[in-house]
Amino acid sequence: MSLVILISIVSVLFGIVLVLVSISGCFRLNQDLPDELRGRWQLLTAFLIFFNVGYIIFVFLLLSEFSFPIELMVGLILLGGAGFAFMFVKQAEFTVRRMNELQHAAVVANEDLQQSNAKLVEEASELEKVSAELRKSRTHIENVFSSSIPLCLTNIDFEIIDANDAYYRLFGYGDTNRATIQKCYDSRAGVSCNTDQCPLIRIMAGESEVVCESQKIDSDGITHRYLVTARPLRNENGEVIGIIESFQDVTQLKLTEEALAEEKERLLVTLGSIADGVITVDLQGRVVLINERAQNLTGWQREAAVGRELSEIMQLVEAGGSKKSIDFMDILGQTLGEQAGKGAEGVEGRAVLVSRDGWERQVNYSVSPIHNRQDDIFGGVLVFQDITEKLKVEMESARIQKLESVSLLASGVAHDFNNILTAIMNNLTLARMVKDSGDKLLEKIDTTEEAVLRAKELTNQLLTFAKGGSPTKEVVAIGDLIRKSVEFSLRGSNVSPDMSIEEQLWPVKADKVQIHQVISNLMINADQAMPAGGVLFISLANCLVRPGDSALVRAGRYVKLIIRDQGSGIPEEYLAKIFDPYFTTKPKGSGLGLATVYSIISNHEGYVFADSEEGKGTEFRIYLPAAMASAVIAEAPERLGKVSEMVPQGMAGSKILIMDDERDIRDLLGELLRSVGFEVVAASDGEEALRLYQEVMGGEDRFDCVIMDLTIPGGMGGRETIGRLLEIDPKVKAIVSSGYANDPVMVDYESYGFRGRVAKPYRLSVLIETLEAVIGDGGSA
Repeated sequence: MSLVILISIVSVLFGIVLVLVSISGCFRLNQDLPDELRGRWQLLTAFLIFFNVGYIIFVFLLLSEFSFPIELMVGLILLGGAGFAFMFVKQAEFTVRRMNELQHAAVVANEDLQQSNAKLVEEASELEKVSAELRKSRTHIENVFSSSIPLCLTNIDFEIIDANDAYYRLFGYGDTNRATIQKCYDSRAGVSCNTDQCPLIRIMAGESEVVCESQKIDSDGITHRYLVTARPLRNENGEVIGIIESFQDVTQLKLTEEALAEEKERLLVTLGSIADGVITVDLQGRVVLINERAQNLTGWQREAAVGRELSEIMQLVEAGGSKKSIDFMDILGQTLGEQAGKGAEGVEGRAVLVSRDGWERQVNYSVSPIHNRQDDIFGGVLVFQDITEKLKVEMESARIQKLESVSLLASGVAHDFNNILTAIMNNLTLARMVKDSGDKLLEKIDTTEEAVLRAKELTNQLLTFAKGGSPTKEVVAIGDLIRKSVEFSLRGSNVSPDMSIEEQLWPVKADKVQIHQVISNLMINADQAMPAGGVLFISLANCLVRPGDSALVRAGRYVKLIIRDQGSGIPEEYLAKIFDPYFTTKPKGSGLGLATVYSIISNHEGYVFADSEEGKGTEFRIYLPAAMASAVIAEAPERLGKVSEMVPQGMAGSKILIMDDERDIRDLLGELLRSVGFEVVAASDGEEALRLYQEVMGGEDRFDCVIMDLTIPGGMGGRETIGRLLEIDPKVKAIVSSGYANDPVMVDYESYGFRGRVAKPYRLSVLIETLEAVIGDGGSA
C-alpha cells in the first residue's frame, strides 16, 4: 500500500470521525430546536449520515485496493460536495428566512409581552393597593376585634367560631380554659338560651338585628346585666352562616335606671299625694309631667296631655267676672323666655280655670323656672291650687260674721221691743178689767191685742234672722213636715210642686216651727220667681258625706233637701249676696227671708247652698243632720192659753216675786197679778231678788214662785240668780221671762233650774197658766 493511499485512508477516517461527531451534535441539537426547524435539521443530519456512509465506502475501496477510476471518484466527491453545499445553502436560506420570521414574531411577541408586562405592572400595582387595603382592613378588624368591646362570632350550630379577649374576660375565662368552650350557651347561659328568643334563632328567622338583655351571676353572687346586640354573619355569597354579637355591661346603668325609676316613682307618689295641681313644661311650653290633681283640674289625662302645648290644656280667664282670656304663654315667657335669663323669679296670680268639659274653678297659680346645675333655665313648673271651696268658706265666714254683728243689734232691738209690747199688752189687759167698759172699747182692745201679737211675730222673725232663734228641737219625721209645709205655703198658687221623698228617710232633730218657716220663705221666693206658674221640683233623700267629700259640709249623715224652680234665675253678681241680711232686689222685700233661712239651718247645725243660672232657674240645697234616735215624737196638739183671767181656786193669795229691770213692767205686772188675787213683791235685779227671797225664806211668808227677767243690763240676770237661789233653796220654783226667745235658757230652761218660761210679750192668761203649772208642781208650762 502506497503512502498516498495510507494518508488518504487516515484522512478519510479522520473525516468520518468528524462527521460522526457532527451527526452526534445534530442529534443533541435536534431536542432543543423549535418544531418549525426540527424537520429541516433532520434533513441536514440525514445528509451528513449519507455523506459519512460515502466516506466509509471510500475507505473500504481504498483498503480493498479496488481499481476505481479516479475521475469518477473525484466527480462523485465533487457532486457530493456540491450537493452538500447546495443543501447547506438552501438550509441556510430557509434558516435565515425562518429566523427572520421568528425574529419578527419575536418582536411582535416582545411588544405583546411588553404590553402584558405593563398590564401586569398595573395589575400588580392594583393588587398592591388591594393588598394594602386588605392589610388595613385586617388591621382595623383586628383592632376592633381586640378592642375592649366584647365580641363573639357564632355559627348556626351554636358553636363559637371566634371571640376576642374582652369577651372571655367579661365572662370569666382565662387563656387556659378558653379551649374548653365550644357552645355559646355554655359560655354565657342566659334566660333566652334554647328558646325562641335566642338571638341566633331570631336572626336565622329573618331579623336584621336583635337587641336584648342578658345576665350572669358571678362567683360572689353578684348579678351582672348585659346588653346584647346581634347581627347576621355572612359568607362571600351573602349567605347567613351565623351571628356576630357585641356585649355591653350595663349593670351600673341598670342600677342607675332603677334608682331613677324609684326616684321618679317617689316623685309621682309625692306629687299625687299633694292637694295642688303640678305641671312641668319644657322651653317650648310642652307638657312634660302632670300630676293626678292637675289632671282632675284640667280634665286632661296624663297620656293625652304630655307633649301638648300648655296653652292647649290650660284654659284660663281673669277672675272677677270679666271672662277675659289669659295667654298663659305670655306668663311663661316671663320665666322661660330668653329675656328671663339666669335667676328668673316666679310669677303668681289668680284666675278662673276652665276645664276640658267646661267646668270652672277658682285657682291660685304660680309659675317658677327650673334651673340646671349651670343655672340655665330648661323648663318650668306650674302649681295650681283650687281655692273654689276656700273662697266659699271665706264667703260663708264673712256672711256669718256679718250676721253675728247684725244679730247683736237685732237681738237688742227685739228684746227692747218685746219689753215695750209687754207693757202695752199689760195695759190693755188692765183696760179690759176696768168696769163699765163698753163693747166698742173692748173691741178696740181686742184689735190692739191682735196687733201686739202680730208685732210679737215680727220680733220673733227678727230674732230668728239674728241667731236663728235657738230651736226647740225634737225628733221629727222631716218628710211629712216638709210635705205639709209645701202644701200649705203653695195653697192658692199657680206653682205646682213635684215632690220626691225617699222611703225610709232618716229622722231629723229639728224645730218644726222654724223648719216650717224655712220652707215657707223658700216657697215664697219660688212663687215670686215664677209669676206665670211652673213646676217646683222638691226632693228629700238620705245623704252620707264621707271625710274629704266636701270642704263645706262636715262628714256625717244628713237628710238632703233640694228645691229647684223654673224661674228666671239669679244674676251671678247677686248670687253671693242672697243670704246677706237686708239684701233684696224686690221693691217691697225686707231682705230677711233668705237670711232667716240661713240662720235657722245654721242653728240646726246644717248647711244651705244656692246655685243659679240666668234663664234656667235656681236650686237650693239644704243639709239637715240626721238624728241618732229612730223614734219620732208624735205631734202634740197646740196648747191654748186660758181665757179666764181669774186665779184658779186654791191659788189665791200666792206670793210672787217679780224681778225685772224695766220699772213699767214691774208695776204693770204687779198690778195685774194683784188684781186677780196674787200677792206681789218686785225687785229690779238679782241682788235685790236674792235679798228679798232670803228674808222670808224660813217663814210662812216665803215666796211661792219667782218670775225673773233673763237679761238685766249692768246687773245680775236670771241665769246667775237662779243658780244662787238653788244654792240657798233647792226647792225654789222659778219662771224665766225674756224678750230673747232665742236664748238657750229659754229653749232649755229646765236644765238651768227653772220650772217654767214665758216669752215677752205675753197675755195674762198665759202667765196665769204657767203659774198654775209651776206652783201646782206641774213643773213646766
